[in-house]
Amino acid sequence: ALDSIIKLENGIMEQGVIGYTDFKPFRTELEFSYRKNRVKSISGSANGDGLIRTHTALLNVIYDFSFKDKWHPYLGLGAGATYIAID
Repeated sequence: ALDSIIKLENGIMEQGVIGYTDFKPFRTELEFSYRKNRVKSISGSANGDGLIRTHTALLNVIYDFSFKDKWHPYLGLGAGATYIAID
């Protein structure tokens, strides 16, 4: 078993979300994100350096409860996938 701790440098993250609300009380969102970090150090039985990049896509469905109140509760469910590249 590989027992290591990977420490990352600060990196960049970009994220975007688009949504659609024409099916009230439901709404949908499509979310994309990209993150890139350089490896600062690896401890344990492995060593090295490199770059870690992730690409993520999520589809969310949200149900809005309609109460005549200043609170607007909602319930969401989502599914997605992440691609991880280690160079």
